[in-house]
Amino acid sequence: MQITRKLEVNPLDKDAIKDAEWALKRVIDVKDIHVTICGGVMKDLGANKYKYGGNLIQQYLLASAAFMVENPDKANDSAAANRAALESVLKAYGAIVRRIPKAKSESIDGLTKTLSDGKLSEYLQEKCK
Repeated sequence: MQITRKLEVNPLDKDAIKDAEWALKRVIDVKDIHVTICGGVMKDLGANKYKYGGNLIQQYLLASAAFMVENPDKANDSAAANRAALESVLKAYGAIVRRIPKAKSESIDGLTKTLSDGKLSEYLQEKCK
């Protein structure tokens, strides 16, 4: 969980990236945590086109797992896990853009606006059918 929060603040920190790689391996190895990936969100994050897309997908996975660990009573609530993961991703994206202003992404900026407009739940309902 600490690693996820650390990456929200400084997702490009070399030590944090190493920690994230370890944590992601741990998430994969643990059999009782099942992270569901929302394909529509992955597409909108521009994972294949955005330079830091890999960082954001990793953040999504770690944040989703962290949500499940922190909220065991909601571990099967994929909508809540997806929301927590996407909010974490948008924090990490904001940190990247503050550090590297040219690292902006039109599609991710659109997601940030969706969050600020209070429409993230509706967006996730549509994308994660």
